[in-house]
Amino acid sequence: MKTNHLLKILLLFAIIFPAITPAQQTAASSKYNFESNGWKPVKMSKDGNSNIEKGVVFFNKAGTCNSDKVVLLKVVNLNKYAVEIHWQESPDISKTIIVPGSTEVEGKCDNADKECTESKLVLLKAKQDKDKKVKQYILSTLEISEVKN
Repeated sequence: MKTNHLLKILLLFAIIFPAITPAQQTAASSKYNFESNGWKPVKMSKDGNSNIEKGVVFFNKAGTCNSDKVVLLKVVNLNKYAVEIHWQESPDISKTIIVPGSTEVEGKCDNADKECTESKLVLLKAKQDKDKKVKQYILSTLEISEVKN
């Protein structure tokens, strides 16, 4: 009798959990699939196969702010802790943002406060011939560190 009851419970788990697991996996993977909204992964590694650096995922897309062509950045912090992200756009322009744990932030050009995180994630688009050099420069200066309380 106990064996029959145990088999029913195991069968119930076998039926329920496969139905839940794929749905959860789909929801988790689609949460960070921004390509349908125009976001493209920023290739962070030298081999160009990853857009993740120290638990932070980077995306970008072209945009226009006040008739200027720009690149909007989206940053997704997969870590449970806040991170500080620092980079230089040029030797004269340095930016630092803090992204809380398990949070995403995207650049927006409609914010009047140029010191807010969303404004800092808007980069003026370089001319086509300089675009690759600017990206390489930014990536070479990129620093990501855990925010200690």
